[in-house]
Amino acid sequence: EQYLKCPYTFFVSDVLGVDELDQPTGTLEMSPMVRGSLIHDVLQQVFKQTEQLEQFTQKECLLEIYRARAACYRTRLNNLTPAALERELRYLADKTARFLQDHVSKYGRDTAEQLGAGLEVAFGRESRGSSAEQLESSPGEELSVFRSVGDPLAVEKDGIFLRFAGRIDRIDILNRQQKICRLVDYKAGQIPASKAVKQGVDVQLTLYALAVRELFGWHCEKAVYLSVTDRKHSRREIPDTFKERKKDHPTHEMSEEELWNLAFERAKNAAARAVTGIRTGVFVPVTWDGLAAGCVPSGRYQLFRVQSKARIMGLDVFAEEGETAEDESEQA
Repeated sequence: EQYLKCPYTFFVSDVLGVDELDQPTGTLEMSPMVRGSLIHDVLQQVFKQTEQLEQFTQKECLLEIYRARAACYRTRLNNLTPAALERELRYLADKTARFLQDHVSKYGRDTAEQLGAGLEVAFGRESRGSSAEQLESSPGEELSVFRSVGDPLAVEKDGIFLRFAGRIDRIDILNRQQKICRLVDYKAGQIPASKAVKQGVDVQLTLYALAVRELFGWHCEKAVYLSVTDRKHSRREIPDTFKERKKDHPTHEMSEEELWNLAFERAKNAAARAVTGIRTGVFVPVTWDGLAAGCVPSGRYQLFRVQSKARIMGLDVFAEEGETAEDESEQA
Protein backbone atom coordinates (compact mmCIF):
# COMPACT_ATOMS: atom_id res chain seq x y z
CA GLU A 1 0.00 0.00 0.00
CA GLN A 2 2.89 2.35 0.73
CA TYR A 3 4.31 1.57 -2.72
CA LEU A 4 0.97 2.36 -4.37
CA LYS A 5 0.80 5.72 -2.60
CA CYS A 6 4.37 6.69 -3.43
CA PRO A 7 7.01 4.27 -4.81
CA TYR A 8 9.81 6.67 -3.86
CA THR A 9 8.78 6.76 -0.20
CA PHE A 10 8.60 2.96 -0.23
CA PHE A 11 12.11 2.85 -1.71
CA VAL A 12 13.52 5.17 0.94
CA SER A 13 11.83 3.57 3.96
CA ASP A 14 11.56 -0.12 3.00
CA VAL A 15 14.44 -0.69 0.55
CA LEU A 16 17.06 1.68 1.93
CA GLY A 17 15.71 1.49 5.47
CA VAL A 18 16.11 5.21 6.16
CA ASP A 19 14.13 6.20 9.25
CA GLU A 20 11.99 9.30 9.44
CA LEU A 21 13.47 12.21 11.33
CA ASP A 22 12.83 12.12 15.06
CA GLN A 23 11.00 15.01 16.61
CA PRO A 24 13.27 17.13 18.83
CA THR A 25 12.72 17.17 22.58
CA GLY A 26 10.40 19.91 23.75
CA THR A 27 8.21 20.02 20.65
CA LEU A 28 4.58 20.99 21.03
CA GLU A 29 2.94 18.20 19.02
CA MET A 30 2.55 14.47 19.45
CA SER A 31 3.84 12.35 16.58
CA PRO A 32 1.07 11.14 14.23
CA MET A 33 1.98 7.49 14.88
CA VAL A 34 1.64 7.79 18.66
CA ARG A 35 -1.54 9.83 18.31
CA GLY A 36 -3.05 7.14 16.10
CA SER A 37 -2.02 4.36 18.48
CA LEU A 38 -3.56 6.18 21.44
CA ILE A 39 -6.84 6.73 19.61
CA HIS A 40 -7.03 3.07 18.60
CA ASP A 41 -6.30 1.91 22.15
CA VAL A 42 -8.96 4.14 23.67
CA LEU A 43 -11.62 3.19 21.12
CA GLN A 44 -10.83 -0.48 21.61
CA GLN A 45 -11.42 -0.05 25.33
CA VAL A 46 -14.65 1.86 24.68
CA PHE A 47 -16.11 -0.79 22.38
CA LYS A 48 -15.31 -3.55 24.83
CA GLN A 49 -18.05 -1.92 26.93
CA THR A 50 -20.69 -0.99 24.36
CA GLU A 51 -23.45 -0.98 26.98
CA GLN A 52 -21.77 2.15 28.38
CA LEU A 53 -21.25 3.82 25.01
CA GLU A 54 -23.28 6.91 25.93
CA GLN A 55 -21.14 7.39 29.04
CA PHE A 56 -18.00 7.51 26.93
CA THR A 57 -19.33 10.49 24.98
CA GLN A 58 -18.36 12.63 27.98
CA LYS A 59 -15.04 14.41 27.51
CA GLU A 60 -13.87 14.10 31.13
CA CYS A 61 -14.46 10.35 31.15
CA LEU A 62 -12.39 9.95 27.99
CA LEU A 63 -9.66 12.24 29.29
CA GLU A 64 -9.02 9.89 32.21
CA ILE A 65 -8.74 6.95 29.82
CA TYR A 66 -6.32 8.88 27.58
CA ARG A 67 -4.14 9.79 30.56
CA ALA A 68 -3.99 6.15 31.63
CA ARG A 69 -3.13 4.95 28.13
CA ALA A 70 -0.52 7.69 27.64
CA ALA A 71 1.41 6.28 30.60
CA CYS A 72 2.05 3.17 28.49
CA TYR A 73 3.72 5.33 25.83
CA ARG A 74 5.96 7.24 28.20
CA THR A 75 9.18 6.59 26.27
CA ARG A 76 7.56 7.65 22.99
CA LEU A 77 6.24 10.87 24.50
CA ASN A 78 9.53 12.14 25.92
CA ASN A 79 9.70 14.83 23.25
CA LEU A 80 6.63 16.57 24.72
CA THR A 81 6.67 18.95 27.64
CA PRO A 82 4.12 18.09 30.38
CA ALA A 83 1.96 21.05 29.39
CA ALA A 84 2.06 20.08 25.72
CA LEU A 85 1.16 16.47 26.55
CA GLU A 86 -1.84 17.54 28.64
CA ARG A 87 -2.99 19.83 25.85
CA GLU A 88 -2.71 16.99 23.32
CA LEU A 89 -4.66 14.60 25.55
CA ARG A 90 -7.42 17.14 26.09
CA TYR A 91 -7.59 17.71 22.34
CA LEU A 92 -7.89 13.97 21.68
CA ALA A 93 -10.51 13.53 24.41
CA ASP A 94 -12.59 16.35 22.94
CA LYS A 95 -12.33 15.00 19.39
CA THR A 96 -13.10 11.44 20.50
CA ALA A 97 -16.13 12.58 22.51
CA ARG A 98 -17.53 14.38 19.46
CA PHE A 99 -16.74 11.36 17.30
CA LEU A 100 -18.62 9.02 19.64
CA GLN A 101 -21.58 11.39 19.85
CA ASP A 102 -21.89 11.24 16.07
CA HIS A 103 -21.17 7.52 16.13
CA VAL A 104 -24.06 6.65 18.46
CA SER A 105 -26.62 7.79 15.90
CA LYS A 106 -24.89 6.69 12.69
CA TYR A 107 -23.16 3.44 13.67
CA GLY A 108 -24.49 2.81 17.18
CA ARG A 109 -26.20 -0.16 18.81
CA ASP A 110 -29.46 0.44 16.96
CA THR A 111 -27.72 -0.24 13.64
CA ALA A 112 -26.24 -3.63 14.51
CA GLU A 113 -27.00 -6.82 16.40
CA GLN A 114 -23.62 -6.59 18.11
CA LEU A 115 -21.15 -3.72 18.10
CA GLY A 116 -17.51 -4.65 18.44
CA ALA A 117 -18.04 -8.38 17.88
CA GLY A 118 -14.41 -8.37 16.77
CA LEU A 119 -11.78 -5.88 17.95
CA GLU A 120 -8.24 -5.72 16.58
CA VAL A 121 -8.85 -8.89 14.58
CA ALA A 122 -5.59 -9.93 12.95
CA PHE A 123 -4.97 -12.31 10.08
CA GLY A 124 -1.64 -13.54 8.82
CA ARG A 125 0.08 -12.34 11.99
CA GLU A 126 -0.10 -12.60 15.76
CA SER A 127 -2.76 -10.62 17.60
CA ARG A 128 -1.41 -7.77 19.67
CA GLY A 129 -4.66 -6.72 21.37
CA SER A 130 -3.38 -3.20 22.01
CA SER A 131 -0.47 -1.28 20.57
CA ALA A 132 0.85 -0.52 24.04
CA GLU A 133 -0.09 -3.56 26.07
CA GLN A 134 -2.74 -6.28 26.04
CA LEU A 135 -6.06 -4.86 27.22
CA GLU A 136 -8.29 -6.92 29.46
CA SER A 137 -10.62 -9.27 27.61
CA SER A 138 -14.30 -8.48 27.68
CA PRO A 139 -16.81 -11.11 28.86
CA GLY A 140 -17.50 -13.69 26.17
CA GLU A 141 -14.64 -12.51 23.98
CA GLU A 142 -13.14 -15.99 23.93
CA LEU A 143 -16.35 -17.15 22.20
CA SER A 144 -16.22 -14.47 19.51
CA VAL A 145 -16.61 -15.66 15.92
CA PHE A 146 -14.01 -13.09 14.90
CA ARG A 147 -10.83 -14.21 16.60
CA SER A 148 -7.43 -13.53 15.09
CA VAL A 149 -6.11 -16.20 12.75
CA GLY A 150 -2.57 -16.94 11.64
CA ASP A 151 -3.57 -17.72 8.06
CA PRO A 152 -2.93 -14.90 5.56
CA LEU A 153 -5.31 -13.82 2.83
CA ALA A 154 -3.96 -15.61 -0.26
CA VAL A 155 -4.98 -14.52 -3.76
CA GLU A 156 -3.64 -15.00 -7.28
CA LYS A 157 -3.65 -12.39 -10.03
CA ASP A 158 -2.12 -12.84 -13.48
CA GLY A 159 0.24 -15.52 -12.25
CA ILE A 160 1.35 -13.46 -9.25
CA PHE A 161 0.60 -15.07 -5.90
CA LEU A 162 -0.11 -12.58 -3.13
CA ARG A 163 -0.33 -13.13 0.62
CA PHE A 164 -1.74 -10.40 2.84
CA ALA A 165 -1.64 -9.81 6.57
CA GLY A 166 -3.63 -7.16 8.39
CA ARG A 167 -5.46 -6.11 11.51
CA ILE A 168 -9.11 -5.03 11.43
CA ASP A 169 -10.00 -2.34 13.97
CA ARG A 170 -13.61 -3.39 14.49
CA ILE A 171 -16.19 -5.82 13.15
CA ASP A 172 -19.90 -5.31 13.89
CA ILE A 173 -22.43 -8.10 13.39
CA LEU A 174 -25.44 -6.86 11.40
CA ASN A 175 -27.18 -10.22 10.94
CA ARG A 176 -25.73 -13.21 12.75
CA GLN A 177 -28.00 -15.77 11.10
CA GLN A 178 -27.11 -14.64 7.58
CA LYS A 179 -23.48 -13.93 8.53
CA ILE A 180 -23.54 -10.28 7.50
CA CYS A 181 -21.13 -7.85 9.13
CA ARG A 182 -19.71 -4.33 8.91
CA LEU A 183 -16.03 -3.39 9.09
CA VAL A 184 -14.80 -0.17 10.69
CA ASP A 185 -11.35 1.34 10.36
CA TYR A 186 -10.43 4.36 12.47
CA LYS A 187 -8.28 7.15 11.10
CA ALA A 188 -6.58 9.64 13.39
CA GLY A 189 -6.42 12.16 10.55
CA GLN A 190 -7.93 12.29 7.10
CA ILE A 191 -9.80 9.40 5.54
CA PRO A 192 -8.58 8.13 2.14
CA ALA A 193 -9.75 10.16 -0.83
CA SER A 194 -12.55 8.70 -2.91
CA LYS A 195 -10.31 8.67 -5.97
CA ALA A 196 -7.57 6.82 -4.10
CA VAL A 197 -10.02 4.08 -3.13
CA LYS A 198 -11.57 3.75 -6.59
CA GLN A 199 -8.25 3.69 -8.43
CA GLY A 200 -6.68 1.14 -6.13
CA VAL A 201 -4.18 3.45 -4.44
CA ASP A 202 -5.80 2.70 -1.08
CA VAL A 203 -6.75 -0.98 -0.84
CA GLN A 204 -6.77 -1.55 2.92
CA LEU A 205 -10.47 -1.95 3.71
CA THR A 206 -11.26 -3.64 0.41
CA LEU A 207 -8.74 -6.37 1.20
CA TYR A 208 -10.02 -6.58 4.78
CA ALA A 209 -13.52 -7.25 3.43
CA LEU A 210 -12.11 -9.93 1.14
CA ALA A 211 -10.26 -11.48 4.10
CA VAL A 212 -13.45 -11.60 6.17
CA ARG A 213 -15.18 -13.42 3.32
CA GLU A 214 -12.36 -15.86 2.58
CA LEU A 215 -11.06 -16.54 6.11
CA PHE A 216 -14.22 -16.23 8.22
CA GLY A 217 -16.99 -16.99 5.73
CA TRP A 218 -18.90 -13.77 6.44
CA HIS A 219 -20.27 -11.21 3.99
CA CYS A 220 -19.26 -7.60 4.58
CA GLU A 221 -22.17 -5.30 3.81
CA LYS A 222 -20.23 -2.11 4.47
CA ALA A 223 -16.60 -1.29 5.14
CA VAL A 224 -16.27 2.16 6.66
CA TYR A 225 -13.35 4.52 7.15
CA LEU A 226 -14.11 6.83 10.10
CA SER A 227 -12.03 9.88 10.97
CA VAL A 228 -11.90 10.66 14.67
CA THR A 229 -10.59 14.21 14.26
CA ASP A 230 -12.04 15.43 10.95
CA ARG A 231 -15.80 16.00 11.24
CA LYS A 232 -16.10 17.65 7.82
CA HIS A 233 -14.89 14.54 6.00
CA SER A 234 -15.68 12.00 8.67
CA ARG A 235 -16.46 8.80 6.76
CA ARG A 236 -16.13 6.88 3.53
CA GLU A 237 -18.09 3.71 2.84
CA ILE A 238 -17.18 0.83 0.57
CA PRO A 239 -18.59 -0.41 -1.81
CA ASP A 240 -20.68 2.79 -2.19
CA THR A 241 -17.52 4.67 -3.15
CA PHE A 242 -17.32 2.64 -6.36
CA LYS A 243 -20.80 3.68 -7.53
CA GLU A 244 -20.68 6.75 -9.77
CA ARG A 245 -23.45 9.34 -9.52
CA LYS A 246 -23.86 9.69 -13.27
CA LYS A 247 -26.83 7.61 -14.38
CA ASP A 248 -25.16 6.62 -17.64
CA HIS A 249 -22.10 5.22 -15.86
CA PRO A 250 -21.83 1.39 -15.84
CA THR A 251 -21.51 1.28 -12.04
CA HIS A 252 -24.65 3.32 -11.36
CA GLU A 253 -27.01 0.35 -11.62
CA MET A 254 -24.66 -2.24 -10.14
CA SER A 255 -25.83 -4.32 -7.20
CA GLU A 256 -23.92 -4.40 -3.92
CA GLU A 257 -22.38 -7.77 -4.82
CA GLU A 258 -21.26 -6.48 -8.23
CA LEU A 259 -19.70 -3.40 -6.63
CA TRP A 260 -17.81 -5.57 -4.16
CA ASN A 261 -16.52 -7.79 -6.97
CA LEU A 262 -15.36 -4.66 -8.81
CA ALA A 263 -13.63 -3.42 -5.67
CA PHE A 264 -11.92 -6.78 -5.09
CA GLU A 265 -10.71 -6.94 -8.69
CA ARG A 266 -9.25 -3.43 -8.59
CA ALA A 267 -7.50 -4.15 -5.29
CA LYS A 268 -5.96 -7.33 -6.71
CA ASN A 269 -4.83 -5.47 -9.83
CA ALA A 270 -3.27 -2.73 -7.72
CA ALA A 271 -1.46 -5.23 -5.50
CA ALA A 272 -0.12 -7.13 -8.51
CA ARG A 273 1.00 -3.84 -10.05
CA ALA A 274 2.87 -2.96 -6.86
CA VAL A 275 4.62 -6.33 -6.73
CA THR A 276 5.67 -5.98 -10.37
CA GLY A 277 6.97 -2.47 -9.74
CA ILE A 278 8.99 -3.54 -6.71
CA ARG A 279 10.47 -6.53 -8.54
CA THR A 280 11.51 -4.40 -11.52
CA GLY A 281 12.83 -1.54 -9.39
CA VAL A 282 10.40 1.20 -10.43
CA PHE A 283 10.44 3.80 -7.64
CA VAL A 284 9.26 7.00 -9.30
CA PRO A 285 7.74 9.62 -6.96
CA VAL A 286 3.98 10.05 -7.22
CA THR A 287 2.91 13.69 -7.38
CA TRP A 288 -0.24 13.55 -9.52
CA ASP A 289 -3.77 14.62 -8.60
CA GLY A 290 -2.81 15.27 -5.01
CA LEU A 291 -3.08 11.63 -3.96
CA ALA A 292 0.47 11.62 -2.67
CA ALA A 293 1.63 15.02 -3.82
CA GLY A 294 4.78 16.37 -2.28
CA CYS A 295 6.00 13.10 -0.82
CA VAL A 296 9.60 13.86 -1.80
CA PRO A 297 9.98 17.35 -0.30
CA SER A 298 7.78 16.53 2.69
CA GLY A 299 10.72 16.75 5.08
CA ARG A 300 10.24 13.29 6.55
CA TYR A 301 13.60 12.23 5.14
CA GLN A 302 16.70 14.33 4.59
CA LEU A 303 18.08 13.93 1.08
CA PHE A 304 21.71 13.58 2.15
CA ARG A 305 20.74 10.70 4.50
CA VAL A 306 19.01 8.96 1.60
CA GLN A 307 22.00 9.49 -0.69
CA SER A 308 24.45 8.24 1.93
CA LYS A 309 22.48 5.05 2.60
CA ALA A 310 22.12 4.40 -1.13
CA ARG A 311 25.88 4.68 -1.65
CA ILE A 312 26.59 2.37 1.28
CA MET A 313 24.34 -0.22 -0.35
CA GLY A 314 26.09 0.25 -3.70
CA LEU A 315 23.12 1.91 -5.38
CA ASP A 316 24.11 4.81 -7.64
CA VAL A 317 20.50 5.91 -8.12
CA PHE A 318 21.41 9.55 -7.52
CA ALA A 319 24.36 9.75 -9.92
CA GLU A 320 24.08 12.34 -12.68
CA GLU A 321 23.58 11.11 -16.22
CA GLY A 322 26.89 9.81 -17.56
CA GLU A 323 28.43 9.87 -14.09
CA THR A 324 29.33 6.73 -12.17
CA ALA A 325 29.36 6.07 -8.46
CA GLU A 326 33.20 6.01 -8.62
CA ASP A 327 33.22 9.52 -10.13
CA GLU A 328 31.02 10.78 -7.30
CA SER A 329 33.32 9.14 -4.75
CA GLU A 330 36.40 10.87 -6.23
CA GLN A 331 34.62 14.24 -6.16
CA ALA A 332 33.69 13.70 -2.52
